[in-house]
Amino acid sequence: MLGLLRRIDEDPDGVLFFADEGGVWQLGVDWRGLLPAYFRCLADESSPDVFVQRAKTANDDFVRIDRPWFIAAAARAARPAQRTALRRTFGVTTPR
Repeated sequence: MLGLLRRIDEDPDGVLFFADEGGVWQLGVDWRGLLPAYFRCLADESSPDVFVQRAKTANDDFVRIDRPWFIAAAARAARPAQRTALRRTFGVTTPR
């Protein structure tokens, strides 16, 4: 799903889209619901380095405001080794 959302942002003319302008922002995605669920799934299947890389990519691609909240959501979902890797990358000390 995140791949499709990235494609819409990268090439809005390459996807049939019924809106005045193309972009994920037009879809009304509930990022506060979607990304924490994504982080939980990611935590179950990823090494610490992959978890951090994918969490960072998701934040870079889709989060426009309130980045600290989403990084904290990733930290809450992370396993201990993943949380340590997040701390090295983002300076996260404790999950909110």
